[in-house]
Amino acid sequence: MRKKFKWTEKNLKKLEDVLIILDKLDNYKPLTLRQVYYQLVGSGKIPNNVSQYTMLSNLIKWARIDGYIDWNDIEDRVRAFQDLRGFNNKESFKVKK
Repeated sequence: MRKKFKWTEKNLKKLEDVLIILDKLDNYKPLTLRQVYYQLVGSGKIPNNVSQYTMLSNLIKWARIDGYIDWNDIEDRVRAFQDLRGFNNKESFKVKK
């Protein structure tokens, strides 16, 4: 059983602000967390500090998990994707000498 996020009135207001940004910047999707963060900071919705960045990261994570934000709307352009599926068969596995 997964941990649940508490959608308080305060969290829902911040989510509403995020959804407005995602709608406004629809032509630029997918956005990064940092882009959303600085849109909120620039509009005076949140102060510019580490705790607010962490809060937004957590809020967006749970908004995606709970279906409020589409998974394709936010991306992390820095992290490299690693395909960890392994090998299809023993012939495709070759040991380098």
